[in-house]
Amino acid sequence: FEYFPPRTDEGVANLRKRIVKMKSLGPLFTDFTWGAGGSTSELTLQLTSAAKNEFGTVANMHLTCTNQSSEMTENALKACKAVGVRNIVALRGDPPRGQEKWTATEGGFNSALDLVQFIRKNHGDYFCVSVGYPEGHPDNIDVVEGGLAALTPEEARRARVVKDETGK
Repeated sequence: FEYFPPRTDEGVANLRKRIVKMKSLGPLFTDFTWGAGGSTSELTLQLTSAAKNEFGTVANMHLTCTNQSSEMTENALKACKAVGVRNIVALRGDPPRGQEKWTATEGGFNSALDLVQFIRKNHGDYFCVSVGYPEGHPDNIDVVEGGLAALTPEEARRARVVKDETGK
């Protein structure tokens, strides 16, 4: 199950109760989102820690590149270590509210791959890292000359064929 940190204390109390109830459904994991630039970072970490340490679920914490410097990321990872959170979902993230296009932050990361490399460089294998869009982000899709026939069997299995407005 994926959860978004609530905006109010009442919402947090309600979510904590729901996590306990939903645990009975046997989720493989619980997942907590990360606001742009860590806008919900403290609460995200508190909820991830509670899910893991109080409620006994497998808990994953999102960590995004949006408005996120490497220093902020390092602080977040140290805080995760302090409470025993080891599962990180590395994402580029969406553009911040009010922006149509995503741009990297100075001193930050261009993609989830950069974020993963930073985590590995600074923390080795301490964290179990999963990555969104393993086949490539929708903002970075290329036309493959030769179509499906030009792909390896693995690539073809993951490929999606889309026609534009001209039928191509």
